[in-house]
Amino acid sequence: TVFPPQHLKGEVGDITANLFEQFQTRLAGEYLYYQQNKEPRKSPCYVAVIGIDGCGKSTLSKSLAANFSGESCFIGDSLLFYCDGNLCPIQPLVTDKLRSWVGKRAKKAGKLAFYKIPKIAELLLRDHLLLEIDRWYRPHYIFMDGSPLLNIVAWSIIYHEDAFNKNTCSLAMDILSGKKTPRVGDPLYKKFRELFILCKIQLNQLHMPSVVVFLDITPENCIKRILARGQPVQAHENIDKLSKLREAYKMVVDVLESSGQNICVIKGDDLEPDHITGIATRYVHQAAKADEEN
Repeated sequence: TVFPPQHLKGEVGDITANLFEQFQTRLAGEYLYYQQNKEPRKSPCYVAVIGIDGCGKSTLSKSLAANFSGESCFIGDSLLFYCDGNLCPIQPLVTDKLRSWVGKRAKKAGKLAFYKIPKIAELLLRDHLLLEIDRWYRPHYIFMDGSPLLNIVAWSIIYHEDAFNKNTCSLAMDILSGKKTPRVGDPLYKKFRELFILCKIQLNQLHMPSVVVFLDITPENCIKRILARGQPVQAHENIDKLSKLREAYKMVVDVLESSGQNICVIKGDDLEPDHITGIATRYVHQAAKADEEN
């Protein structure tokens, strides 16, 4: 209620004094903040790097977080906080610990049938983490490896390929982000049972990124990178499934571009990592500046 969960060591008196000092500091900071800022605080610029497994989106999003001045947060397999490019310690968040545990369960799933539920749960927790980070740390930028909203939509091609097209893709994004609420009995619910369940339990308020960077790498190159890691290969990490996912992300990008969303597409097969980071950095800077001016 007051500040994030605290990891403390020492005697009872020391812990009490430490907590009291932190409470006083936060209280003074909140008072000063609202005294100096008469206008409502702007939400962080939320940047999502999307692409198929092995494309390097985690490396890119982490590099972007370290490249920006001010305070930036990276959400991937780990949660990192940067101040002017330098790593800063932060208190652990329960949501992050939980979604990390669930994510590991998903990666260990031997079949796609066992992968779906834990992966959706991890993505929903990851989306909720955006709210907690904004609440407790107020960074200027949040860079995420993937996007819960866009990942769920694109991944539906693996389980419902026959019903996946631009129209359903666009409608699913509107529903999952809370823009539209289809009627009970809508044919879309019959095609995508998971969508009906998410709406039924009111989990259809996922965040649309401010900026999307699509790192487009061929499945063949991605498979080479995945095998080079020397780690167990997940059920979907093969040419067939990654090719379908790549086409799904391309369709998602087309839908977003048609709606005026900030999209940066980088074909990175023949580019060095530093070059890719430079392209993405310049685009995010320009998009953030344009949003501020508007």
